[in-house]
Amino acid sequence: MSRPSELHKELAIDLAALLPVTPENQQTFLDLMEKLGYTNPQTSEEETVAENPFKSHIGIYKPDIKDGKKYYQRDILFKETWSFFADIQTIPPKSDKKRVVLLGESVTRGFLLDPEYTPAIVLDQLLNSNKELYGYEIIDLAETNLGMAGIRQRYTECMALEPDMVVFLAGNNWREELLSTIGNSQKKQTALQELTLGEDGIAIAKPLIEDYFSTIVDDFLAYVGTVSKKNGVPVLFAIPEFNLLDCRSTPGERVVSELPYEKLKSWIEAKESAEESLASGDTETCSIQAQQMIEIDPSHPYGFELLADCCIKNEQYKEARHYLEMARDTALFCRTNSKPRTFKVIQQTILSKAASFGIEVIDLPAVFKAHLDGKVPGKELFLDYCHFSVTGIQVAMDAVYKKVLQEFDDLRKTHKDVKTIIPSNEVLALGHFFAAIHNAHWGQSYDILLYHCSESLSKWKDIAKTMVYYCDMISRGAANNVCKSLEKILEDNTKLDRYVHALVPARNMKNMELELVDAMTTVLKSNGIDITNYLLKIRLDDHSIKNRRINLLQNYYHATSYDEYQGQKTAFLQARDSKSDFFVIADAKTKALLSVSFRIPGIISENNDTATLYVNDTEVTKLSVGSKWQTHSIEIPVGFLQNGLNVFRIKWPIVATSRALQDKDSSTAILDAAFRVFGEIGSMTVSGV
Repeated sequence: MSRPSELHKELAIDLAALLPVTPENQQTFLDLMEKLGYTNPQTSEEETVAENPFKSHIGIYKPDIKDGKKYYQRDILFKETWSFFADIQTIPPKSDKKRVVLLGESVTRGFLLDPEYTPAIVLDQLLNSNKELYGYEIIDLAETNLGMAGIRQRYTECMALEPDMVVFLAGNNWREELLSTIGNSQKKQTALQELTLGEDGIAIAKPLIEDYFSTIVDDFLAYVGTVSKKNGVPVLFAIPEFNLLDCRSTPGERVVSELPYEKLKSWIEAKESAEESLASGDTETCSIQAQQMIEIDPSHPYGFELLADCCIKNEQYKEARHYLEMARDTALFCRTNSKPRTFKVIQQTILSKAASFGIEVIDLPAVFKAHLDGKVPGKELFLDYCHFSVTGIQVAMDAVYKKVLQEFDDLRKTHKDVKTIIPSNEVLALGHFFAAIHNAHWGQSYDILLYHCSESLSKWKDIAKTMVYYCDMISRGAANNVCKSLEKILEDNTKLDRYVHALVPARNMKNMELELVDAMTTVLKSNGIDITNYLLKIRLDDHSIKNRRINLLQNYYHATSYDEYQGQKTAFLQARDSKSDFFVIADAKTKALLSVSFRIPGIISENNDTATLYVNDTEVTKLSVGSKWQTHSIEIPVGFLQNGLNVFRIKWPIVATSRALQDKDSSTAILDAAFRVFGEIGSMTVSGV
């Protein structure tokens, strides 16, 4: 038997790296297959050319000719991505109905309610009820995770369906296009790097970043307009909104900026004072301190959020909206792999430029504002940061419905009440259940998690068993995919194929999800199911420090969300907040032995600085820390620990540091220079006796 050539080996490796095949990498896959010899030698060149027009995919759909008519069928080659699309096997040939193609990302997909309840389903029922002239056909081509490049490709492909109108509901995943554009331009990178080296930090780069972004959106609109004009197909663009009220910045999005020593010290003092004032109801002092935070560092979301909270307490909704939009847009500075969102610069560019390209626009932020009588949009309209609730879908699609009627001069006299188009209670329960999980994974507040857990159980009592299994699974040290409880969850719920990824975090990324487990436990207990002692036993069995050593640098023992810092990855833990928390499971009679090795990189002047160790908010000791690695062994006497969960906290000193040691030529140099490292931990273990 002959051995494959080195060339064939390389091609096979490249081919394997592409799996699973997606619509975006399909052509590359086919090209590699052809190079490996997987073509039909009996097919003549003329036959191949003749067949090409019928082999052009539209997303996961491939053309299929039956009785001389072109259908589009789901391609088994793309089975791995079927769950990202509508649950539709076949797109039929064009009929005499008005064909409306719906394009977008997960918001348009109806994420968390899909496939039983989606924007396309609601729009279809509105258009095809009380029809007097003709019927409508909605082709749902929305795809979860679709970015700007993908939606541009899908828009081009969908012209083969002979649409009478194309409706976009998109813009949440476009930051990746901005990052790609900057990453592919040394000139843009240099311009940004030069701006961020001054004392004002990364905030000064916002106008330039927005200018880059506006150009990208403008080019996209120009392309859409050109294709629309060429094919004579009108386009309607619905601009998405963000959950401004209830979706706040994650721990990763609150990474502190690199600031001169005095500014950094003032910012942290203002932050702590603002938090204390808000907690005591003193909105006046909180507002003053939050304003100071913003003046020092307008790239950070937290000052805007605190100021917005003060405005909301004083019923100043217009001002609150402004500050929450400013907080949302700080994700332009890329502290982390932030939640999808439509930035102000996207909204404004579409509103100002779309008409010049012949594109009709629906301003959903304005539609939602009118629906809420000027109040800030929150959980009434959203299940998480950007995905619509049932009410959100209803309000958005009612606005689209009216625009579609105008386009086709449909003057029907009666209209279906959109509020009557609702999903089943089981769909609502699962939607809120996964909304709770999704919000927890993105570091949202306990109140939001409790709300979704409560709503879930109130809609469908059978979800209680799923909650118990979830709490069991997440409380164990083993990876979720080897837990028996995950198997039970999937056995009991047959509609989870679209959301199973939420149940299986990336390798070594699992964390305790403490607030989510607490929320589920609270809701279950209020319904007569108390699993408190059951979970305590699991935690003690799997994680207790008694007679074992626990590595606290494992993600499970310190992470609280699944967003990640986007700069350079290191072999040790970098503290990017002035406080670092670690979660330790013990019983109250245990004496703990803690070993920690840490440093503060780049200290300008050593000054006998100390970090403070707290256990459950009680100070234990102060530990010397400097620019060189130091190792400390600390004995924590009986009496400091409580039964179950304990929080160990290191509070770092605020010292003047230099950026001189940073690698200015790395691909993450801009981010690494922009954000503060309060300390680095090389090792941290705890054991109990």
